[in-house]
Amino acid sequence: MQHHTLAQRLRRGGGHIIRALSAEKEVLSRPDGVDSRGGRAKPTVLRSVVYWQVASRSLRFCPLSFAVSGEGMKVLLASLSLEFPLAAYCLAAALRADPGLADCDTALHDIDWPRMSHYESKNAEIWRFLARLEAERLQVLGLSLYLWSHIALRELAGIVRRVFSHLTIVVGGPEVATPAAAETWLAAGEADIVVRGEGERVLAAVIRRMRDGAPLAGLPGTSMRIDGDMRHGPPMALRRLDDLPSPFLTGLVPAYWQSWFAMIRQRLADPATAEGRAWLDARSPLAHVAAIHCPVLMIHGRQDVRVPLLQARAMAAAGRPVTLAVLPDEGHFISEQANRVALAALVEAFLQDQAGGPVEDVAEDLVASRMAILLGGDFLPGPVLARLRERNASPA
Repeated sequence: MQHHTLAQRLRRGGGHIIRALSAEKEVLSRPDGVDSRGGRAKPTVLRSVVYWQVASRSLRFCPLSFAVSGEGMKVLLASLSLEFPLAAYCLAAALRADPGLADCDTALHDIDWPRMSHYESKNAEIWRFLARLEAERLQVLGLSLYLWSHIALRELAGIVRRVFSHLTIVVGGPEVATPAAAETWLAAGEADIVVRGEGERVLAAVIRRMRDGAPLAGLPGTSMRIDGDMRHGPPMALRRLDDLPSPFLTGLVPAYWQSWFAMIRQRLADPATAEGRAWLDARSPLAHVAAIHCPVLMIHGRQDVRVPLLQARAMAAAGRPVTLAVLPDEGHFISEQANRVALAALVEAFLQDQAGGPVEDVAEDLVASRMAILLGGDFLPGPVLARLRERNASPA
C-alpha cells in the first residue's frame, strides 16, 4: 500500500492541515487559509477550533502508515466523558460477549475532558488521539455523543475524517437518537453510520456485516447515507435488559471507585507526591478537628468504602460535641426510602435543638429505619434514643 505523509492525506481530503512544531507548543495549522467547509478563513479555523499558523519553514510532516488487517475487525470505542465512560464499556462488553465476533479486537479510549476543554492543551490531546488511531490500525471508530460532548466530538470527527479517510466512523447516543438528528452528522460527512437508540445489539450487527461484506442499508436501529440518499432502518426494540452483558459482571470494568482515582489525582492532587499530600492535608477535615467547637451531626453508612467509619469515630474521640448515627445497610449514598426519611427526621430534630422552632414527631420515622446512634443524640426523646442505642451497629 502506498505510504502517505499526514499532509498528503489531508490534501487528498480536500484541505491542507499540517503539524507544526515550535519551541513552545505543538499545533495544527491551515496555511492555505481554507476552512473545513471549503471557504476562505481568517483566522485559520477548522470546525470552529482556532489553530496557530506558523511560517512554512518551521513545519514538519508527521509520517503515518496504515494497513488493513485481513483477520477480524479492529474497533476503537472512544468517549469524552465527564467522569466514567459507561457507554463505551457497555458497548465493549456486548461486542466481546458476542460469539459471532470472537475475532473482533475491541479497544477503549477515554478522551481527556479537561485537556479538550482548554485551548492551550486541546491540540496536544487531539494529536494524542490521532496517534492512537494510527497505532491501532483500525477499521471502525465508535463515538458516544452526549449533551456535553457532541460539539467537541463533531470537531474531532471532522479531523479524523480528513486524516483517516479509510476509517468507518460510527456514532450513537442521545444526541443522535432520531433520524433527523442522525442526518446532521451524515450530511456533513462526519459519520458513516449512526446508531439510534440502544446500541449494544445494533453495533454488533454492524460489525458483523462489515466483516462479512454484507449490505448495511436498512439495518434496524441505524441511519446512513448511500449514494446521496439518507437510509433509516426501523427502530430496534430491546426486549429484556438482562439479555445485554454487564461490563461490571463480566469483569471489563474494575471496582467502581477505582475509576475515580485518576480523576481525583488529575482534578485535585496526587497523594503520591509531596506537593499533593500537602495540598490534601491542608484541606482535609481531619486536619482541622481541633478547630471545631460547634455541635456536629454525623450520619454515616457503614458500608461506605470512600469515607471509613473510623474517621467519624476519630473525630468523636477528639472530644468534640458530636452525634454519630450509623446506617448499617447503606454505603456512601443513602438509597433505602426508610433510611432517607430517617435521615431527614434526624436532621430536623438536630436543627430544632440548635435553632429552635416547630418540629414534627420524628419517633416513628427513626424507629422504622435501621439507624443506630453510636454517640450523642441527647436531643432526641429518651425512649427513641434508648431504642436507637440498643441496635447493634459496631464500627467495623
